[in-house]
Amino acid sequence: MKLSAFLLALLIAFGCTACGWQLRNPGEIPPQLKRLYLNGENLDSHFKVHLVNLLQSSKIFLVPRPGAAPLTLNVYDYKLTHNNPPVASTNVPITYTYILTVKVSISNAAGKIIVPPRLIVSTRDITVNTNQIFTINSTSIFQEELQREAINLIYYWMTSDQTRSHLNAAQSSAT
Repeated sequence: MKLSAFLLALLIAFGCTACGWQLRNPGEIPPQLKRLYLNGENLDSHFKVHLVNLLQSSKIFLVPRPGAAPLTLNVYDYKLTHNNPPVASTNVPITYTYILTVKVSISNAAGKIIVPPRLIVSTRDITVNTNQIFTINSTSIFQEELQREAINLIYYWMTSDQTRSHLNAAQSSAT
């Protein structure tokens, strides 16, 4: 029994590493971003809470005031949209498309943008088949999924080589 449990755990570990899956490492965050102010105006409250949780779990210290950190993560223009396709017949499947967009950039303490704005886009399609009940109130389910995906994309943007090069260029020009 113990041997089979061990072999199963070993198989799962090999499977996860073979596909490139790995845990997030706080060391992936550029050192310049270890102390940040989060400027998140007009964000959905759940989105902001999840984003703060991700940043803090990545060992980023978030300060309460803009001047207390050398850099500011700007998160703005948060929009969740969906289409309302016409229902022509109850015998025809209908596809709803949900799109969450948000812009991010990084600026210095003086407000100068040092990492240019990036549009983060997350989409989901849901096809409702005949005799299937779907209400537009189901938006909250898809909104959570889209928010998680957008927050992951923000993390990947923050740890990207392109963001690192902008941060290094700004740091070297400041010295």
